[in-house]
Amino acid sequence: MEIVADPGGSIVLDDRYEPILIATWFGAPGAESIRRFFAWNDAVLARARLRGGYVLITDSNEAKRPAPLERRLISELTAAMPEDATALNVGNYVVLNNPLIRGALTAMQWLSPSPWAITTVASCAEAITRSLADLEQAKLSAPSGLVAADYKAPPRPEST
Repeated sequence: MEIVADPGGSIVLDDRYEPILIATWFGAPGAESIRRFFAWNDAVLARARLRGGYVLITDSNEAKRPAPLERRLISELTAAMPEDATALNVGNYVVLNNPLIRGALTAMQWLSPSPWAITTVASCAEAITRSLADLEQAKLSAPSGLVAADYKAPPRPEST
């Protein structure tokens, strides 16, 4: 696991269950943390090219609405992702229980020049259950040790 933190918030980047990757967002991370998240995602894509795919779960339950500049940055970095990123992503789930965050996500999708293939879900357990089914459908090996009902989100890291 890698922790990216700044004064506004933090992101825990969990690759313990690869090819299911879980990014847990806390607060409203700033531009540098967002850039580091996308750099991590680039490394995920490189490994997924060798394996044939991956699933991304973004746990946003403890996230705050990003500021306008950060929302724009997320949209720009998403639009700049490699062409094969969508094909390699066999499942993409965003865990949301906050309507403000859902609204911000919708706005970022509208700003993107291409549609985002994401599914919003109410819990990490639901995202994991769906992710395991996505891997099976894509004929990719499921990670060992990941049980949807037993998964616990990481604790909130200290922001810098």
